[in-house]
Amino acid sequence: MKLIKKINHFSTIIRKWLTKANFNCPSCGSKESIVIDRKNLILTLRRCYQCQLLFKVPTTSLEENILHYNREEDLDFASQLPSMLELSKLINSQFKETAGDCSSKIQILKLLGCQSGENLLDFGGAWGYHSWQLKQAGYKVQSFEISAKTCYYARNALEIDAYGSWEELTTPIDIFFSIHALEHIPNLKETIDKAWHILKPGGLFIAFTANGCRSFRAKNKVNWYKSWENGHINFLDEVYYNNIFQAFPRIMLSTMDNVYSAEQLKTWNQIEPSCEITDLSGSELFIAARKPK
Repeated sequence: MKLIKKINHFSTIIRKWLTKANFNCPSCGSKESIVIDRKNLILTLRRCYQCQLLFKVPTTSLEENILHYNREEDLDFASQLPSMLELSKLINSQFKETAGDCSSKIQILKLLGCQSGENLLDFGGAWGYHSWQLKQAGYKVQSFEISAKTCYYARNALEIDAYGSWEELTTPIDIFFSIHALEHIPNLKETIDKAWHILKPGGLFIAFTANGCRSFRAKNKVNWYKSWENGHINFLDEVYYNNIFQAFPRIMLSTMDNVYSAEQLKTWNQIEPSCEITDLSGSELFIAARKPK
């Protein structure tokens, strides 16, 4: 089965190369880009001249992405729906010491001043394990998920307000919150624009992604290479974020071990339209951007 999947995947890439399909930037649609890295002369990592996004070529269409996340596949923690017995054990443990534990991310929300009772959108919420923890922490949570089966599971097994379209959401929101979802989104600019639009004045855009920054590449080129090569459509970095959020207060940090500087988060200037950046050489990239009041 795995061999067949690899053959089909390779065939799709070859077809896209021959037809020059899916070569445009998935964020802004520009045809102009420069090659940054490559794999076996087939896959390339490119930088868009217009919006500065790092993206993999050939890219994945929105239709292909929806089909992928609605397949019945044993992918990872986010896609493997637990049995009711397994779910009961996960809930009893508060998801501690599992791939779905987001307690450290909730701590970051608190350090940024996000209050209990605020409206939060968990973007890319999968089957609800992050949303459930965020709800337990006191936030009014909605989950956005394009996979119909995981969205259904979140609603019925975890009683999460989970939706598969922007139109179904109750807006505006106080916090847009995403953990390792933006790197998988073909229509990235549209997604960020919609997120920014539904944020209340003074709201926070918060995202954790794989790290495409040059400092991570300089420190660990092997892991940087594996990160863009393994399943990601986009590779987020400080260049892209500084371009799209240049007029807004923002902070970017990175980590190798899921631990972020509490002092930097607490002292971030959330009013001035500038960027606070320190060491970005970790494998995970964090950004928070504040929408003006």
